[in-house]
Parts: sequence; C-alpha cells; structure tokens
Amino acid sequence: MLPSDEARRSLSATLASGRLEGMEPDRELVVALVAQARGEVTADELVARLVAEASVAAPVEGL
Repeated sequence: MLPSDEARRSLSATLASGRLEGMEPDRELVVALVAQARGEVTADELVARLVAEASVAAPVEGL
C-alpha cells in the first residue's frame, strides 16, 4: 500500500527538518520511516526498533 499524500508530506517534512538540524538519515532509517508511513508498522513499533538498534550500535561506557 502506498502512503497517503498527507503521510508523504509529513515524511518529507520530517526528513527536511532533520537535515536542517545537521542530521543525515541513513538508508535503513528512511526505509523504516516509509514502512511506518505505509502503515506496515506502528509508530510505537518503529520507535522500539530504532531504540533497540541504537542500543546495539552505541553502547554506553561503564555499563
């Protein structure tokens, strides 16, 4: 299923806002955001996935 026009605009605005703040999303993040815009995953599932990936990618020192 394709994302609605509103979902596409929201995704575009989210990515543009991040770029203005100096963040460049990687391909995996864009794919995950598109999946959420298509309704393939919920926002909560997306956040849980991103948090889990961040925890593996950047462990906190001393833990």
